[in-house]
Amino acid sequence: MIRKNLFVIAAMCLCMACGNQRSEEMEADFNMEEHSKAHGSSSDDIAAGRGDTSLHDGSKHGGEQGALHRENHTTPATTTTPAQPVMSDANIFEKLSLSDTKEIEEGKTGVKMATNADVKKYAQMLVTMHTKMKNDGATLAKKLAITPTPAPNENVKMMMEQSLLKLNGMTKGTAFDKEFIMMQIDGHQKTLAAVNMMETHAQNAEVKALLAKVKPVVQSHIDQAKTIAEKLK
Repeated sequence: MIRKNLFVIAAMCLCMACGNQRSEEMEADFNMEEHSKAHGSSSDDIAAGRGDTSLHDGSKHGGEQGALHRENHTTPATTTTPAQPVMSDANIFEKLSLSDTKEIEEGKTGVKMATNADVKKYAQMLVTMHTKMKNDGATLAKKLAITPTPAPNENVKMMMEQSLLKLNGMTKGTAFDKEFIMMQIDGHQKTLAAVNMMETHAQNAEVKALLAKVKPVVQSHIDQAKTIAEKLK
């Protein structure tokens, strides 16, 4: 009788233990299901490790944003202004001589074609002054035993040919006078810029002194031409 009672008691304990285990399993399944509903994943997905991927996706999204940020903030490539070609003193003498020749030839055309008295007088001044400047340069080059040599890509001769072709293709009159004066303003401004550049390349002290002497003369030609241009308006 006692054995039978013990057996019954043991069976009841076993049933209670199985029931508790089943309840725990059901509760775990219920919690998993609630979690999947909140995060859009099924219980199977969670069980397979595919549940809440927001952390992984966030890391991936953050990495993409970081890459985009780095791409947008890439240091821009630096650009450098090409340096002016180095000019020798021989190149400087050649450029000065060509510039003087250009002004002499244009001046001669102005003397022949101009109808305005101020323009004609200005053109003659160009012939006289630039002839002197050209001779001064040639004398110094001879003294220093320097043979004038064209610099690479020298274009003064080409510019002279183009300007003379344009002037000679015009007829006498107000249009010619205005064009001639405007051409001299532009041409002398370019000459002045070239002289300033050549000063930075000159090696010989006497060549530098020659360039320093040329600058105010060129500037005075610009000023005179501007004064005449105002009168021609």
